[in-house]
Amino acid sequence: MSGIIGLSGFNPPNGNNKLIANFGSDLVDVINNSGYGQNLFSSNNGEFESYVGKLWFTNQSSPIENFDGTTWTKSGVTTDTPLAKFIKQFRTRLYLGNLIIAGTPYPSRVWFSDLPVANHVTWGYENQNNLQQAAGSGIVKSPGAKFVSNNIKEGDTFVIIDGPNAGEYIVSAVIDEQQLVLTKALTFSYPASNFWCGGNWFDVATDDSDFLTGFGKNSDFLLCFKNNSLHKYDEKSLVQIKDVPGTTSGRSIANTHQFTFYFHPTGIWRCNGATSELISRQVQDYIDGIAAAQYNQVVGWIVGADIYRCYVGAILNADTEPGIDITNGFLDQDVSTQTWTPGSYPFNITCATTFVESQAINTYLGTDAGKVYQDNTGNSDDTVDIPLNAETIWHWPFGPLVTGKITRVQVITRTGRAISVKFKRFGIPTSFDKEWKPLGEVRDAITEFLPDEVLAEPLRAIKLLITESSSNKPIAVEKIIIFGVPETIRVAEQDTT
Repeated sequence: MSGIIGLSGFNPPNGNNKLIANFGSDLVDVINNSGYGQNLFSSNNGEFESYVGKLWFTNQSSPIENFDGTTWTKSGVTTDTPLAKFIKQFRTRLYLGNLIIAGTPYPSRVWFSDLPVANHVTWGYENQNNLQQAAGSGIVKSPGAKFVSNNIKEGDTFVIIDGPNAGEYIVSAVIDEQQLVLTKALTFSYPASNFWCGGNWFDVATDDSDFLTGFGKNSDFLLCFKNNSLHKYDEKSLVQIKDVPGTTSGRSIANTHQFTFYFHPTGIWRCNGATSELISRQVQDYIDGIAAAQYNQVVGWIVGADIYRCYVGAILNADTEPGIDITNGFLDQDVSTQTWTPGSYPFNITCATTFVESQAINTYLGTDAGKVYQDNTGNSDDTVDIPLNAETIWHWPFGPLVTGKITRVQVITRTGRAISVKFKRFGIPTSFDKEWKPLGEVRDAITEFLPDEVLAEPLRAIKLLITESSSNKPIAVEKIIIFGVPETIRVAEQDTT
């Protein structure tokens, strides 16, 4: 069965909201379950972006299209834009990344639109296969070209792809729609060469096996992600953010508050516009269990306003005790508390989109089974109860150098019952628990657990695991209180010399 390889919500000016999926060889209205007959015939991911009241689509195989809410339209003839893998609106322009220009890949190149005029978009680009050249002259002619209409300018790059004059030149002047002047006279006469020309582009460093993998926005910068590097652009300059990686999956990039989150094989990173930091050390065992084949398929989105959810697929790490084995797994970070929660879906997610419907911000998920689901609504996933696993960080009730005994634990909840609570201990006295041990189940708004013989042993630190799986209202744990009595204090060593 064909999967959903692209998904986007769209709020057109007429107010008739749309949810569009790239399904098979077509673009489909998910709400009305009807296609638009686009004949895309590509397995490449389809990427979408809203700009000047239209929804734009690219997949690096088919010509770029835009949608006004009723009709899909090519931006012009197939030569009006390069083919692009990624697309992003930034300030007043639209940006294309990881390009194929006249059949040649430029995986580190970005092309941007001209400023729109009355919502009409040009790209400063022309590509034809009939360039007429005369020896000793810099004037070239291309019947059918639209040098003026496509906004070709003095100083633009002009590349003759084949024939005896093949090479890179510079435009000196534009005579009319079909003729322009190069800064250098040509050596040979030739009746018909392939060419492209334009100047609305920049390269994000060199390729060197490190190519563009996606776009993001942060602190009024366009973020240009490559596999192992990250660059920011402000329409005047391009600067690499030093000593941080990029991403292997452009679909993992998501913004909330002042942060841009993204996935890299080393873990999950958070960019603030100036630098990035690795934030997933607490769940490194889960990161280590992600297969390399999934690195470029990770999908990220924001749940509510404070949670970054990173869907990573299967997680398998037999080196932990107990071993980690999760199908269709995800990792959540709560931005406000900086805590992590692992979980899973009953389906494999390929893409996600978030947009406003009836004043509500809704998220939809595309799957490899050709279905679209609304996320974070109801109490089950496609009739399957939603599992929850929330693991706290290590707590040191008596201080890092003090051991003591736990006398009782209180778990305060607003909703949710039959929640299972487990624990692990550290410093008992010099080792730690490798497996979770049961503490009990939550039964009331305030549930108090009295220690059994195991938990009553002296310890230095404790962490809790809260698990639940049902179709009931989602749980809300408001507070966990740990009571105990300190037993010993380790005196700090002093230099006696």
